[in-house]
Amino acid sequence: MSAESAPTFSECVIGYRAWRADDEGLLWPLYSRHDPWLPGVNTARCQRSWQTRLALKWLWGERDQRVFGAATKHAAPAQDCACGLYTWRRPSRRWYEHPALSTPPRIVGAVASWGHLQVHRDGFRAEHACVVTLAYPDGVPAAAAALERLAARYRVEAVPLSELERAASRHGSPLPESIEGLTAPPTV
Repeated sequence: MSAESAPTFSECVIGYRAWRADDEGLLWPLYSRHDPWLPGVNTARCQRSWQTRLALKWLWGERDQRVFGAATKHAAPAQDCACGLYTWRRPSRRWYEHPALSTPPRIVGAVASWGHLQVHRDGFRAEHACVVTLAYPDGVPAAAAALERLAARYRVEAVPLSELERAASRHGSPLPESIEGLTAPPTV
C-alpha cells in the first residue's frame, strides 16, 4: 500500500499484548529486557538499524539526564527493520484457555497506538502507544488483587479478561481485518 492510498484514522488503534511484571511494578516485554513499557506515552526508537552498523551518540534520558545511546538512520517503526512497539490485533485465545498466561507476574492488556504503523497479518508495530487496560483471568481473585497495584501505577483500569475488548474499546478501535501491509502514518 502506498503512502498516497494509506488510510488515516481519527482515533487510536487498539492492540493487545503480554508483559512480565518486575518487582518494581514495571511491565517488560516477554522476550526482551531492553526497555520496559512506562506509564503514559511510550515512543518507539530503533535501537539498531539492520542496514547500518550501530552508532552511538548522546541522548536525553527519561529524567532529563544525558545518556549514551544508539543513533539510528530511521524513525521507528521502519518497514525493513524490527523496531516499533508491538501489539497483536486481538487478545490471544491462549490467555483464556490457560489462566497462568495472564496471571501475575505475566500480565496481559490493551494498548492504544498511533503515529506511523507497520501492519502485519496478526498484529502491528507502532510509533507511539500507551497501556490503556490490564486484565486478569476470570474467577481468579488472587490475580485481580495482584493486578490492582500495577493498574494504579499505570493509571489504567483492571478488568476480567472476558471484559478486556469492551474496556479497550473506550480508548480506540481495532484495525479493520482488510488492512495489512500499511506503511504510511495514520493521523490521530
